Amino acid sequence: MKLKPNAIRSMKPDAPPAAILLYGSEQGKIQEEAEAIKRIVLGDGDETFSLAIFHATELDEEQFATTCREIPFLTPRRLVWLKATESLDVHARKRLVEYLKDPVLSTVLLMTGDALEANNPLRRSMERNKKGWCIPFYPLEGGAFVQWVRSRLSKARVAIEPDALQFLSHHLEGNTAIAEGELEKVILRVGNDRTIRLNDLDALSKGLQETDKFSWVTSCFNGKISETIHDLDQLLDAGEAPLALLGLYLRHLRRLIEGRDYLRQGKQPKVIARKMRVFWKEESIFFSQCKRWNNRDLAQLILHCQSLDFELRHSAKQSRQLMHALVFKTARLLE
Repeated sequence: MKLKPNAIRSMKPDAPPAAILLYGSEQGKIQEEAEAIKRIVLGDGDETFSLAIFHATELDEEQFATTCREIPFLTPRRLVWLKATESLDVHARKRLVEYLKDPVLSTVLLMTGDALEANNPLRRSMERNKKGWCIPFYPLEGGAFVQWVRSRLSKARVAIEPDALQFLSHHLEGNTAIAEGELEKVILRVGNDRTIRLNDLDALSKGLQETDKFSWVTSCFNGKISETIHDLDQLLDAGEAPLALLGLYLRHLRRLIEGRDYLRQGKQPKVIARKMRVFWKEESIFFSQCKRWNNRDLAQLILHCQSLDFELRHSAKQSRQLMHALVFKTARLLE
């Protein structure tokens, strides 16, 4: 059955639902509530025999199915936590839906994941399941998010000026998991001052370190050859694997294609940033690149990355030379 998040607080330790699905883009709250469910179901006891965690991206279906039906050892209930449910393949999802029709009552199956479409079979099954709870977590927005920021800063005994609060609320709104980390950075920056001002946030928004693993990719897609080569060489000298760096490049490339597609559909940048989890410090750069590049050139770069991957694995050429060639090729497409 479909419920609101506050239902979790009313869960009784001696009569929990057989299955719980927490899904949505608000990953910070989902993680927080999942931990609360774990405490309610298991208490403060040893989790060695009472908790099993699985990830949908690397799911052993047989082991998962067996664990769900095992009799608990030394505890009245077992908690089985399946993460990243949006990544379940068709076969695994079908088996899971079948299990939910007749779940083992001594097992509490907790499922967490990102947003699920309304026609998703798992979501539909849980919304109709009288033995289970289906709870969506939508992004905190407006006054609710402002209140969340105030609450977090109050716990840290940090004050914030109105302009700074407005800036933070506008740029971090949508996912408390990301916002939590950004707030920690701001709190560390103000130090003993214990008051966050707008100029603290302006300075932080420009604080990208030269040795950051992603900075060379950003520079590369902006056509800054010398800056990109400098950052790339620093990473290679530090022992970073060329294939891993190529993976970062390809990931950004695909995100640009995805971002361009959303813009073409008429979606607003703020909505796109939330959906794609673009950090607020990087939004202006990301959307600038989305508009600057065209699909033909991006597709050409994907094909080049595929051949470069093969060369890095099998060619006698130096990997540094091959990565430099990628930088020059990217820049030429912007000319």
